[in-house]
Amino acid sequence: MIREYETQVTVKLNDFRIARLDSLAKLGTTNRHSLMQSIVNLWLNVLASSKIPHVFYMAIVFRDLEAPAKRLTRSQQDFSESPLPTKSLPIKLTESAIGKIDGFANKSNITRHQMMKNMIITGIDEIDVITDFQPFDYYTIEPQLHKAFVHIMRQAEKMFEVGMKFK
Repeated sequence: MIREYETQVTVKLNDFRIARLDSLAKLGTTNRHSLMQSIVNLWLNVLASSKIPHVFYMAIVFRDLEAPAKRLTRSQQDFSESPLPTKSLPIKLTESAIGKIDGFANKSNITRHQMMKNMIITGIDEIDVITDFQPFDYYTIEPQLHKAFVHIMRQAEKMFEVGMKFK
C-alpha cells in the first residue's frame, strides 16, 4: 500500500470563527485540526460528485443571501481579505486533496485559500445548525453535513441552469 504524504497549508480565520471552530471541536470531542480536515474532505467528496462544481462560489454566496430567510446565522462569507485581524491555522492535507482543491478553486475562479476558508466556514455554520450547540460525534452527523453541502451545491446548480436559459 502506498502512503500518500501530507502537506501543511494554512487557512486564515478571524478570532470569532476560530472560537466557533474550537467550541465545535470540543463539543465533538475532537480537535480543531481534525474537524477542519473532515470538513474540507467532505466538501471535496461533494464537489467531486457535483455536475458543475465550478458553481461553488455562487453556492456559497447564494447560501449567505438566503440565510436570513431560513433564520440561520448569516456567515458573511468573504472571498477577499477579511477586514478583521486573522490568524493562520495550519491544516495538513494529502497532495491529492490539495490538487483537487486547486482544481475546483481554479474552476470557481477563486484562490485555494478562499476555497478552503469558505469550505470551513460553511462547515462550521452547518454543524452549528445540525448540532444546535450540543455535544456530538462527527461521524454520526457526517451524513447530515454531507446532505447539507449537497443541498447548497444543488441550489447553485439550479440557479446556474436557469441563468443559462436566458443567455
